[in-house]
Amino acid sequence: MSRQKPADPEGGKGRPIKLPEWWLQALRDRRRGITLRELGRRVAKVSRGAAPSSESAMSDFLTGKVTTDVLMEAFLKIFPDLPRPVFTAASEEEARLFAQISALRAAAAAAPILTETSENYDADLAAAVDDEDQPAAPKRPGRRSS
Repeated sequence: MSRQKPADPEGGKGRPIKLPEWWLQALRDRRRGITLRELGRRVAKVSRGAAPSSESAMSDFLTGKVTTDVLMEAFLKIFPDLPRPVFTAASEEEARLFAQISALRAAAAAAPILTETSENYDADLAAAVDDEDQPAAPKRPGRRSS
């Protein structure tokens, strides 16, 4: 569970935002080798001071304790290969497109998973064809009881 600070009415700290764990892990992976102090300096530079940049703010964000939109935006600028984890629709049409993508993703996740490889299928098919090519075994006459 993440602790989120209330939104700052002045806009200085940003709004709380729930970020997925996969994204926070990807961010932690990318910042390896960068100290919290250096990370704070980079955040201050790209956000022009709009985002908190103390070492404790960096630590709280990276652990998911306090996550805000302004820090997320700063990290997206610092690590441009990091994909955006959340989207806000700019229009009703865009919101409908997001909903369609979400529905397609859910359908793909619910699809059955293939458990047999094509090699297994090909071998089974070849064996079945070979069995069909073999003549049927002669029927043995049954015994009669007297």
